Amino acid sequence: MDEGLQGIIVLIIIASACSFITHYFCKWFFFSTLISALLSTFLFQVAVYLHEGQLDKFAIIALVFGGIYSWLISLLVGIPFVMKKIKRYSRKVT
Repeated sequence: MDEGLQGIIVLIIIASACSFITHYFCKWFFFSTLISALLSTFLFQVAVYLHEGQLDKFAIIALVFGGIYSWLISLLVGIPFVMKKIKRYSRKVT
């Protein structure tokens, strides 16, 4: 397994964990996706720094693309939470 694949796996794990936590504790969907994306890109850069001992020379590019990928992962992770809220609201109405 090369470093690129390891980085993608670490990003997916960090983004999924941050997404689950923010969607669980925050009731606003888009706010929780934004917070999750920002937090996971920051934590990913911290993980890269701890692994390499310095910031990556393409850290700015990694922040942008990591943020986009983290936001997309957060959208996917948030779908079950939205569906649960819709079911709960529909039970209260009927």
